[in-house]
Amino acid sequence: MDNNRFLTWYNDNYSRGDVVASLHSSEIANVAEEIGVNWNAVSDRVSWRKGRDGKVNAYGSQLLKGFKNSVGIYASIERCTKTGVEFPLITFKNKGGAGDTVVFNGLQLLWDLFKEHINSPISASEQLRRKNEKQAKLEKAERKQKAALLKQQEEDKRRAANVQTELANHYQLPCAASFVYTDKKKIADILNHVQAKSGQDKHGKFISLLLHDTLGTPRGVQRIYEKNITKPDGSKTNKDFTWGMDKSGAHLIIGDLANAERVFAVEGFATGASVFLALKNTCDVAVIVALDSGNMIKVVDQYKKEQPHLVIHYGLDNDQWKCKQGKGNAGVLVGVNLLAKHKDDRAFLPNFEHVDPVFQATDWNDLHCYRGLREVTKQLRGNKSRFKLDGDPFEMALQKLSFTSYNQLMNEALICASVGMQVGLPKYRPSDVVAAIKLHTQHAKDRIDVRKLSEKVTKIFKAKVHGAQEFRSFSKRITSSKFRPDHITYKRFNKSVVDNDVLNYVKSKQGDIVIVRFPMASGKTQNLIKPLMWENDRSAFFAHRVSLIGGAWDALSKNMPSSYAPITHYQDPNVKDMLPGSNKLACCINSAIKGTFAPLLNNLHALCIDEASQTLRHTTSGGAVAYPVAVFNKILQMTSTTRDHIVFADADANDTLVEFCELALKRRNAHLKELYGDDHPECKIHIVDGTTNCNDFNIYYTDSNTAFLRAAKDVEAGHKVLIANDSARDGEKLYTHLQSKYPDKKGLFIDSESKPNEYVQKFTDAPNEESKKYDYLIYSPAISSGVSIENKHFTRHYGIFCGTVAPSDALQMIRRDRNAREFVLGLSTMNSGREESALNMWLAMILANDHSQLDVNINKDSGKIEIGTEDYEFDRFRLELIAQENRAKNDFANNLLCILYADGYKLHQLDTNEIEQEIGKAMKESSRDLLIALDIERHLNNPTPSDQERSALLERNNLSKDEKAQLNRWNIENLLRMEVNQESIIFLNQGGLRKVKYFELLQMPADEAKRIDNAEIEAGVPVSNRLYLSKQRQALRDFFEICGLDPKTGEGMASPEQLAKAMHHLTDGDNIHVYNNVYKFGGYINTYSRKLNPLNKAKAIIEALGLKLDTLQLARVQEGSTSRIRYSIRKSEFDLMAGINAERQAEKITAFKLEHLEGVLIQSLPDSYIDTMENVDQAETNKIKASNWSSVFKQAAENLRIPFNFAPQVLVRLRDEGYMQSAPPKEGAQSVISRIYSQITAQFKPITN
Repeated sequence: MDNNRFLTWYNDNYSRGDVVASLHSSEIANVAEEIGVNWNAVSDRVSWRKGRDGKVNAYGSQLLKGFKNSVGIYASIERCTKTGVEFPLITFKNKGGAGDTVVFNGLQLLWDLFKEHINSPISASEQLRRKNEKQAKLEKAERKQKAALLKQQEEDKRRAANVQTELANHYQLPCAASFVYTDKKKIADILNHVQAKSGQDKHGKFISLLLHDTLGTPRGVQRIYEKNITKPDGSKTNKDFTWGMDKSGAHLIIGDLANAERVFAVEGFATGASVFLALKNTCDVAVIVALDSGNMIKVVDQYKKEQPHLVIHYGLDNDQWKCKQGKGNAGVLVGVNLLAKHKDDRAFLPNFEHVDPVFQATDWNDLHCYRGLREVTKQLRGNKSRFKLDGDPFEMALQKLSFTSYNQLMNEALICASVGMQVGLPKYRPSDVVAAIKLHTQHAKDRIDVRKLSEKVTKIFKAKVHGAQEFRSFSKRITSSKFRPDHITYKRFNKSVVDNDVLNYVKSKQGDIVIVRFPMASGKTQNLIKPLMWENDRSAFFAHRVSLIGGAWDALSKNMPSSYAPITHYQDPNVKDMLPGSNKLACCINSAIKGTFAPLLNNLHALCIDEASQTLRHTTSGGAVAYPVAVFNKILQMTSTTRDHIVFADADANDTLVEFCELALKRRNAHLKELYGDDHPECKIHIVDGTTNCNDFNIYYTDSNTAFLRAAKDVEAGHKVLIANDSARDGEKLYTHLQSKYPDKKGLFIDSESKPNEYVQKFTDAPNEESKKYDYLIYSPAISSGVSIENKHFTRHYGIFCGTVAPSDALQMIRRDRNAREFVLGLSTMNSGREESALNMWLAMILANDHSQLDVNINKDSGKIEIGTEDYEFDRFRLELIAQENRAKNDFANNLLCILYADGYKLHQLDTNEIEQEIGKAMKESSRDLLIALDIERHLNNPTPSDQERSALLERNNLSKDEKAQLNRWNIENLLRMEVNQESIIFLNQGGLRKVKYFELLQMPADEAKRIDNAEIEAGVPVSNRLYLSKQRQALRDFFEICGLDPKTGEGMASPEQLAKAMHHLTDGDNIHVYNNVYKFGGYINTYSRKLNPLNKAKAIIEALGLKLDTLQLARVQEGSTSRIRYSIRKSEFDLMAGINAERQAEKITAFKLEHLEGVLIQSLPDSYIDTMENVDQAETNKIKASNWSSVFKQAAENLRIPFNFAPQVLVRLRDEGYMQSAPPKEGAQSVISRIYSQITAQFKPITN
């Protein structure tokens, strides 16, 4: 709907939110009637102030006949951010019963009226009448609002004055020595432990209890009378509160909260007294009396906010009799809500099995009265009455349904359905969610609309499937002609195989960019890329990993007629000699920037990139590319300058790949116009989409432990088993278990460390033949694609995943056997969050960037703040792709099953039981212990290499386990400065180099951190890839200072409040984005819930530095903290880290040496898949800094007007010709750079027929 038309209509008819309320008071009255409020009787008191300041209570005569409970009215004027209109939002909340709530939303009313206006035009006379009516209502509304504000202010004054009067009266009353109420409740002794006062007024005798907030500020008093009194709303009770007090969060405390060993929170005073008296002789106890169930949640939440270390026990009321009447169990619901938020707390529910039902007992005082104080003590000290909230969020939500009132049950059931679907697959199918809710609401099944539940669940599931597919499919912007831009075309073939029709269509788009999205095993390489590579004289094929190139080169070269020039493998030792003769290359994208290939790649006729989406992700965010910006720009340059055919093929092509091609398209069009003039027709992007139909595939999913066990059983039974595993460590556990359990079976394990193994090399060279030799074969992400098995050897197929790869990559992994139609998936999810918002990452960079390296402009036309960087396009794609992958991984198991469902796979939940899970888990743990022992033995038995031997090892593409153990020994001795023994090996394997790195950062002088930051800027490192050491160092220093710990000596003690304050400093407001995306210590915090345990997070930061916290309990509470607990850094751990750091400094060893100067020195490094070994340290050397040549080149490029995308080639040539081995000449190097640039640009002249 047109927002501008809506706003115009709104301004013509209303212009202000209070006018809407005035003109539509009858509609508001109808809503108010639902909860028993006479709107006309209270509307004059509404001031439209937000929050509690504008709250109005309706009671007595302001209620309709038949309604007794007072109603709180929260009325405010809101503004719609999308349209800009003001509207009234009124919430009516019943204070009694089940706490029913109804809402009048003025915005919804306005939209409905606007729709009617569009469909029914209004005459001129009617418009005039409405205009006059509007003006009159406007004036009346202004008078009404002023009067309401004045009345509210007067009432606020009266309330405040009454509170002060009653507080003064309370202080003057004598202390209560005895009272009928306390005698009746058998809690007479409690008067010795609280400051209760006795008094008398028109209602009779009472005791007065002072109420305060969590900071101790008095709020008012509670009076408990001997007999019931009648309140203004007609209700009868023996309790009354100060009129005018803010009851929210008000409470009283029995006992000494500061020095208590156990702290309880309860609803009522008598309950609190019974709990206190039952426990006072067994421990130091304090009881928070929160007055009622709703306020108990507020009080506990406030204490948790101010004292997050405080562990609270909940003495819940058990309103079981109301629950049986369908009114719900409010006491238990309090416990459910609190335990869901505060995991460390405990709850206790009185058990009345030995209390006669005739007494209708509900709380701990009733148990005290009917069974004695000893029974209360027994239940509170034992587990019999312990109330637990166990399980996942859905199981907790189901538990809540049993205690919900009938009139709220359907609403809670819908909420429960949403929670169940958020947990989702693999644990709960949509049908499981509905069935579980039906089961837990049998007591009130007539209140549950199953159809509505099913619709809700189905809607959520469809949305989850759509969300999972976003990472690997096209949006409506591409597929719908309504939204598709003119420079993009979309062609969908109703087939899942690339055939001649597809090939001919792609060929017909000569000169344009083509994206081909067909499913796995559709023949993209054989039937599309292969013909293009053969038929074009100057062609190049790229993929994102070295392991893919061998198989692809073999497939592209197989059966090639002699009339075609051969395709050169980029790792061929004679590639320099061969390439000029063939002018065809199969290459890993990492090596696209090598100078050797520049003559060909700068003037291609055909460019084919397989698995293009993964290639883009690998380049920008994969971590395995030495110079990602240079590679990114090289892909753009090749796409811009290739003459005839540019093909990006991927089964998971998505909108991000299209956006990248759009960026390249702009450059391509500019390049062609520069060559051929402005009249040259503009190129387009053509999307070629196939169908995916996997309905003949069956997926049986379960947990990873069960899959581990089932795979072992299948091997034992004689099946030939193929197992994909995204965790090399877990894969090795399974391999170790199978080797030890079935030594007569032949198996093979493939990961990045096993590649040098001759059997692994034989398999990767000839998977079809070699696979027949094995009873079982386990492979890690080292083989996710590019290897195909077509021999029907394997009879069982498993995928065991934990989410270290994206779901789309996991799907690629399980489909290596082209004949497999049935798979067992063992799924788990890593217990670590990842940033899902690219916007949050940008915000983190803005906050971390203290050097004004971001270009921030205000676009006056759009009103938007625009941010740019030197490598903006790279940064943009990098952050967006990281966010996409994180979204996919954070809910890995669910997303994987959703994309399988979307592709047509038939999903089945594997029948299993807890015994199988436990057996599988025990097998894993046993294998883990064996692997640790073997790893330690390997490190102890291998020699430490010399510096020369180490350098040779580092130059190798792949290393064996023994060779990696040798490198680790060198690291232990030279970088950790420790002897090689069991302890130092374990320290290294537990992230020792990373811990030493952060400890060094903590001790680093501020000017050194700034120097490294400036060096990164000078080197042109992209802002999304920088370390921001000054920011990280300052964060660590601030953390230690706020905690009261000395970063130089490790001395000092921190209170829980100091730890919480330190974490708050690091994560408050937008700082949380810097914490999540810039700081590399302490883990991730969800930016929406912001739930964190300060102590656990503080410990994580300390442990990231290689340190540990010890706990000390003081004899009594001391000033500055409400807790007796103190934390200190273990001296032995600090001395160890300080000693390592001191030795490293003496040897000039640092973890922060800049070797990769982006866009400056392009060197040829071995292509490799992401290696888990950390190479974070190196000894300092006195090499000529490439950054010195950076400034020389930039100045020359500016003078000569050399485009920046030519920088890599010019600098490579400078290096190859030996210039960078010496310092640049003082007069500059403009003449040399000009000559090299001229030679390079000559290669870009197009070849014409």
